[in-house]
Amino acid sequence: MATYIRLTDYKSSDEKEQEFFNPENRYEAKQEDFEKIPGSPIAYWMKKELFQKFKQNLLTNYGTQKTRISTGDNNRFLRLWFEISNPKMFSPNKWIPYSKGGEYRRYYGNNELVLNYANNGYELENFKGYQSSAKEYYFLNGLTWSSLSGAGIAFRILKDGFICDAKGPLFNIENKDFQYLLIALLNTKVTQYFMKILAPTLDYNWGSVAKLPTLLPKNNLIKEQIETLVQQNIDISKEEWDSRETSWDFTATPLLIDNGELRIENGKIEDAYKRYCDYWSDKFYRLHANEEELNRLFIDIYELQDELTPDVALEDITILKNEAKIIDGELVFQADEIMKQFISYGVGVMFGRYSLDHKGLHVANMNESLDDANSKFNIQNPTFEADDDNIIPVLEDDYFKDDIASRFVQFVKTTFGEENLSENIR
Repeated sequence: MATYIRLTDYKSSDEKEQEFFNPENRYEAKQEDFEKIPGSPIAYWMKKELFQKFKQNLLTNYGTQKTRISTGDNNRFLRLWFEISNPKMFSPNKWIPYSKGGEYRRYYGNNELVLNYANNGYELENFKGYQSSAKEYYFLNGLTWSSLSGAGIAFRILKDGFICDAKGPLFNIENKDFQYLLIALLNTKVTQYFMKILAPTLDYNWGSVAKLPTLLPKNNLIKEQIETLVQQNIDISKEEWDSRETSWDFTATPLLIDNGELRIENGKIEDAYKRYCDYWSDKFYRLHANEEELNRLFIDIYELQDELTPDVALEDITILKNEAKIIDGELVFQADEIMKQFISYGVGVMFGRYSLDHKGLHVANMNESLDDANSKFNIQNPTFEADDDNIIPVLEDDYFKDDIASRFVQFVKTTFGEENLSENIR
């Protein structure tokens, strides 16, 4: 039996010296207990009964990491999705969606990159710095995460068709009946608790993740409850991700979307903004409540009530990071950011990238004309004409009829009507 003194929670040397004598920081553990954990980490602070969890079932029993590649030259082979011509996107002959980790985000998102896979990957695979494993498992679905993260580990759903980077690996689940149960578990505080033991350096490689003790509910009602909560979380996270132009599934500014449809009618921007805030506030707090309930369910399954609470700080909810802040325990929307997104969409309409006559991209490819796009979408008389020469002057004063300030006033007039134009511009 050895004695350990845990001082890692204290920053200064004075605090460490003072807390050295605090009995609450002293732990006793047996070396043979550490051997019950794969890799034998010295988790001296764990209660003795928790060591037995590692003997029951491990995550690796549900699947494995099938693919992880390194291009050898990301500048050569990777592009943001909006840097390429849209018809070639997701084509096995050219561009393939690519998972590469990214920011701390749960359930859905970080889908921004595409990989040059021309000629079935010939150039890529013959490049000197290229490394890969298990090519036959490319394009499978499963769960992905960022293998390096200072914020903790967070799992996201990944559909068919992706190739995965070493920093955004794929956990392919053999029996898809377990997929929602596993992503629920992996995004709870229970997983965070065990990963502090398995990956203390914040390097969440598959070798560490695979060792996670995995207990799933046996009660069918609880299974169904978890699956319902997970589906809601995925839907909310995907809708939020797709609400920005940086998503390849973006349709239009949320200020003009009502019940999923593009809405153009007389009204006030202020009212549209309030609808936006009410709508996303409800989604945010629903996601927060769902995550706390999933924490509670898995804390009970693992019998960790003495170690963990289900509480989730509002700051830890991984949506609306640009559009809102948590101030004094409340979700506060940032009007300036939301208006910037509205203006950006307006400029996109001016250039013909988007159209007020339908959702999604309008002209997004090289050598495609406005006439081609209008014909493709069967638009005879556009609600808002795109700029005819593809040049919009940005000047301090009005010198041209198509300068950006004049065009934006016209855009607001078109989308919200003439009656409240002055108030909307203010």
